[in-house]
Amino acid sequence: MTGKYDQFAWGWDDAVRGGLGLQDFYIDSCTSDGDLLRITSVATAPSSQHRLTYEGMRKKANDLYNTADTWLYVTIANHLISGFEAYISAKKQQP
Repeated sequence: MTGKYDQFAWGWDDAVRGGLGLQDFYIDSCTSDGDLLRITSVATAPSSQHRLTYEGMRKKANDLYNTADTWLYVTIANHLISGFEAYISAKKQQP
């Protein structure tokens, strides 16, 4: 799911937004009243070349899976047709 949903986009090691990476947004200090500082600007999905590469690889894998699935059905249909043809041929050979 790391390539599918934007909320995981910051997990990529090369994720940047506006020239800034996640480490540039990270703040580990607290406000004067003890509340953790919240950074709202990381909510927008960053760009990541690694993510784009992964998405391309995932699309190719899904396309190959669909092709394999199609050929499986073709093979099953071929076996059924061959079995039916063998049955008809055997019936014709009987006296």
